[in-house]
Amino acid sequence: WKAVELFRLMKERDVEPNLVIYNNAINACRKMKNMELATNLFNQMQYAGLTPDAFTYNSLISRWQNVPNYQMASETFYMMQAAGIKPDVWTYSPMIGTYEKMGDWEKALEVFEDMKNDGIVPNLITYNSLISACAKGGQLLKALRLFEEAKASGLRPEVITHNRLPY
Repeated sequence: WKAVELFRLMKERDVEPNLVIYNNAINACRKMKNMELATNLFNQMQYAGLTPDAFTYNSLISRWQNVPNYQMASETFYMMQAAGIKPDVWTYSPMIGTYEKMGDWEKALEVFEDMKNDGIVPNLITYNSLISACAKGGQLLKALRLFEEAKASGLRPEVITHNRLPY
């Protein structure tokens, strides 16, 4: 909230915010669950001649995950790629989480495969979302295989990971 207030104060005093200020304000909007303001700030940033970076796009995608709105998450994801910004684990994980929340385990796995094909190493958040997506979709063996894959990759499953398993 303070980042948004600082942003408004800067604008009132005719101080042009830079990319870091915009990113912090957009991220604050994400945390406040105010996607309308986040989207407005994103548009203002571009109008001001600033180029969004990975943090900007990841903040937006992460918020669309929580709505969930897979169309907006996907649109933001493709805008990011069209801008020449390479997705990272903090881009792919909320995309997978979006499909998990939408109940689309197949799309979640498809994004996971794209992630691995792009050379991005999944983290525990990625696996948690995938395990949950598969378990919710009745794909119990896939969920258990993903759990084993996470462990084999050196990740240490946490309580949240175990809670998502279909025991």
